[in-house]
Parts: sequence; C-alpha cells; structure tokens
Amino acid sequence: MNNIDQTIAEELKLLERNVEQVKKAARSNIAQPPALMYINGEPLFRPFTINAIQGKEGSHKSRLAEIISTAALAVDNAVSSPGGNQLNIVANPDIPCHVLYVDTERNTQDEFPTTIQALNANAGHRKFTISSRFTPVPLLNVSRQNRLAVLQMFVENLRKKVPNLHMLVVLDVSTDCIDDFNSSASANRIHDWMNVMRTQFDMTFLLLIHENPGGSSDKARGHVGTELTFKASTQLQIRRVDVQEDKEVFQLVFKKMRFKRRYAPIYVAYSDEYETLVQVEYDDAKESKPGKEDSAVGNDLHTALAEAFKVKREYSRNELAEAVAKKLGGKFNENTIKRKLGELAGEAQFILNINGGGRFAMEKRGRETFYLFQPTVHQESDSTTVAN
Repeated sequence: MNNIDQTIAEELKLLERNVEQVKKAARSNIAQPPALMYINGEPLFRPFTINAIQGKEGSHKSRLAEIISTAALAVDNAVSSPGGNQLNIVANPDIPCHVLYVDTERNTQDEFPTTIQALNANAGHRKFTISSRFTPVPLLNVSRQNRLAVLQMFVENLRKKVPNLHMLVVLDVSTDCIDDFNSSASANRIHDWMNVMRTQFDMTFLLLIHENPGGSSDKARGHVGTELTFKASTQLQIRRVDVQEDKEVFQLVFKKMRFKRRYAPIYVAYSDEYETLVQVEYDDAKESKPGKEDSAVGNDLHTALAEAFKVKREYSRNELAEAVAKKLGGKFNENTIKRKLGELAGEAQFILNINGGGRFAMEKRGRETFYLFQPTVHQESDSTTVAN
C-alpha cells in the first residue's frame, strides 16, 4: 500500500467513526451548548465555532478583539481600570479559556508587547505579569506559506502544557495566514484547517479580516472573506458612521448570528480616558449619508491633494491629513479628511492630474498607512475621474 492509499484508508476510518458518532448523538436528547462569550447578557460566541470581526482600516477591529480576549482572561469576570470591559462582554465562568492571540502585523519590539501589557492589565492581572491562560503568538517573521503548519505544530506542543482548557484562538489578521486571500484554494485551505483544529484541539476561532478598501463596499476581502460569510457562526462588523469634532462614532453590527436572531447594533467610540472602546448614545437618524458636505469635501480635497503631491510623492496618513487640512484652512477636521482619503484611495479610477497624471494609492507598512502618487504611463480614458 502506497502513501496515498494509506492516507485514504486512515481517513475512511475517521469518516466511519464520524458516522457512528452522529448516529449515536441523534438517538438521544441533544442539549444546545452554552455560550462561550456573552454581550449585554446575550450569547455572542458558542464553543467549537468560527467567528469573525470585519471592518475597514482604522475601525478598531483589533481593539474589539482585545476586549473579547480581556473578558476571556478576566479574573472572576472582573476587570480593572483604566480599560476594563466597557462593552459588557463577559466570558462563561463554567468554560474557562486559554487565549491564543495570533498577530501578523505588529512588531515584537514594542507594538505587540504594549498590547499584551494592556490586555492583561485590563483583565485584572498585576502590571508586567502575563496570565497563565494567555499565549501571544507573533507570526510577523514566519513565512506565509508555512504559517498554518507552524501554528499547528505550536498548538500541538502547547496542548501538552495546557491539556484541559478550551482555547479561544484570535487570528489578527486572518488573511495574513495564507499565501493569497484572493485564491479559492487558499481560502479552502484555511477553513479546512480550522475545521480540523477546532475539533481535534478543542478550539473556538475569532478571525479579524479587512473589508475591501473604498467607501461603497462592506464585503470582507477576497475569497477568504466570501467563504467566511458562509462558514462563520457569528459575524460582527464595526464601521464608522459619524465623525464629530472630539470623536469618531462606530456602529457594531451583528451581521450574522447562526443560533440567535440578530441583535440591534451597538454604537461605540474610542475613549482617551479608558484607552479602549466604550458604548455611546447615538441617534440612528444622524448617521452620515452622502450629501452636500461630502461633495464639498471631495471637490476641495481633490485640489488640495494635487497641490500636496506637487511637493513630494509620499506621505504618511497623519502627515497628509495635516497638510490637506492646512491647505483647506481648517474648513474640515482631520478625521473627516482621513475618512475621505481612505475612500479615494479605494477608487481605482481616481487620477491626480499633475506631472502628466497619476494614481492616488494607499499602502500599508506594518501598522502605519502611507499615501502615494503613482505616475501613469499611458493616457487614461475620458471616463476617468480627474482631480485638478
């Protein structure tokens, strides 16, 4: 028997065991599993499921995942200040978790360690201590093609040290764990991998995923995002709905709840006092819609961008927002400008008409966003939007 035949024979035995397992379960009363996490007293995640948080750049996806992780680690479901649990998310005390926080973006010198410090402190642990139920996993310098295999081997070793606790695995961000998020083969690979891991290693997954750039689409990116829409048990979306002088307001949307009717949205904002997200009161009728203000911002912004990129071809997000705000004479605040910059960078047909024409593009470098002027080689068609 060759290796292929042996693998098929082993998986046939596995399938036969699965058949007997579901037949046995179907012959008796089936009790629905209790929730693993709750929000406002209602179930949020159940154990052994795949769940997701989606949102655009700058929408606090990681902060929301950190709040959920804090709740899972909290001592007796208590939290400390500053930070704490301002969104009323708590863990089921009857299902203690080991949190495996996998990060693919933050550096290991200060960015990810700072997050680890805040997360553990907010969970009620002493300063400079790490919970025995928390394992940070920085994947930044592990090659993409090997990340899932390396992570599986790491979990196999960790399971020997943590044999009994359920595991909450956060993938921040999930699309960085595979070669190509637009490949259906890669999308199937990560979902098949999670299906094996959650049953074999007693796990629940929470995936963070970016949405397509630009203002019009709220789809999670690539084939991975498409499959996640089908596979996720709970799918959360956090999206910006208003930019006020002192804060940005975000809406936490329950896009999919497989085991419950979808809850009403919750409005949140970042609090400088607590250094985390807090619930805020917000009138749905005030939610931003395209109109005269957006049009005015757009027209003036195009002109200011053209002037800025005549000076140099590359800016950080904050640097460009500040430069444009100055050129507009304080007409619009920097948060409004940052929102519009992100939308414009997602429009493939938006061209800056300077130095023969060029595209306005966005580029992520680690945790920082940069905007670039990319000169075009060929003449654009008449249908292309041009900023003078």
